Amino acid sequence: MHLYLREHPVRTLILTTSSEDEGRGCPRRALVFRAEGPKAASQAMVEFVPKEEVDFTGLIRLSARQIQGCLGLMNIENEIFLVVVTLAGPIGDLRPSSMKTEEVHRIQEVVFYGLNTSRYDDPAAAETSFPSPTYVDSADSMMMRETGYLNQQAQPSFYEHPAAAIASLFTTGTFYFTPAPVWDISSRLSQRVHKKEDLGDNFATYDGRFVWNEYIVKSLLDFRDRLDTSEKEELDKCQFIILAIQGYVGMYTVNLPTRPGDTGPILATVGLISRLGWKRAGTRFNTRGVDDDGNTANFVETETIFSTDAACMSYVQIRGSVPLFWEQQGLQTFRPTVQITRSQAASQPAFDRHFAQQAEEYGAVHAINLLGTRENEATLTDAYAAHLRALQSLGSFDIGITHYDFHDQVKKYGHDSVTEIRYHCLLFRNHLI
Repeated sequence: MHLYLREHPVRTLILTTSSEDEGRGCPRRALVFRAEGPKAASQAMVEFVPKEEVDFTGLIRLSARQIQGCLGLMNIENEIFLVVVTLAGPIGDLRPSSMKTEEVHRIQEVVFYGLNTSRYDDPAAAETSFPSPTYVDSADSMMMRETGYLNQQAQPSFYEHPAAAIASLFTTGTFYFTPAPVWDISSRLSQRVHKKEDLGDNFATYDGRFVWNEYIVKSLLDFRDRLDTSEKEELDKCQFIILAIQGYVGMYTVNLPTRPGDTGPILATVGLISRLGWKRAGTRFNTRGVDDDGNTANFVETETIFSTDAACMSYVQIRGSVPLFWEQQGLQTFRPTVQITRSQAASQPAFDRHFAQQAEEYGAVHAINLLGTRENEATLTDAYAAHLRALQSLGSFDIGITHYDFHDQVKKYGHDSVTEIRYHCLLFRNHLI
């Protein structure tokens, strides 16, 4: 897809399908953004129109690269920006045996284009002006660039972009999305299969805990919901809207032992998806514990997907900070000082709320506490156990805990001994069965 700018009479950004997109079966459509009228400083107007209705005369193509999709609209001090992914690299297909491709891309570059301001325009990045759609995606456009035709560019902006820090965050190599709307990377396999069957809507399956652009893409999803069914389907096929997660995605191919009667080797794909929650985000030593809504710091859902031509299995585990109100002042490597900032009576409601959310989402819960027996960690472990006993006394749902001194085990027996944890997981699994 391509992004164009029209300066007059009203500044307008136009996102269109490219010839490559249309060759893959995408409809010829355009998403038109403008900000005008009395609410131009805070509200954008969006239209979804056939590409034939766009007048390409005098339009400026803003990037020589293919646009990968739109992350949303962001308002910064009454300046509205359209956030688009301009560069992404493929990771692979996590379930190659599936009827629909489950491909994942890693975001490499994000650009913020002003919708109601030209202050931060970078003419050096604009490709050229195109007099008509005939020249779009054609060899003629390359010739125009090489000969300098219509290459009259202003001086680049000297203003510091207000979204520079956010753009840098999105290009750290830890954000991922799916290039086609046939599956949702934010929700685990079992959830998206069941929700898709129940609702029949790909975007209805996403897990808001892990979609890092949920706030800025919300207005586009609301716009999508107001379209009729056929228009909504065409918008989805155009792949204009991106839902991005932060974390890690990896894919590995495994050769399985052959069985009697097999005509050839059996290949399996192992996909690993770690989804970092955004509701209590922050660096390790600056953000700890739980908030009043039950969200814990550095919450991660990790899903392992094992797939062959005959079967597909998903295993999910979660981790997070100890769900109490506590702090760790400064970067103290050897003797970190832990301070519990609320009494048990004051923190129990948030603790209960956290585990109620996990039980509702995942079913029965068994926690593995990796804290040690040193003074500061022991203080947290004792408080953790006391809160858990209070919660268990209510009998509301099934929850258990295993205390495993990770540092002591590694110190005595090395990292290989940590595999002992899996036996606790297996015992809990057998209990559920």
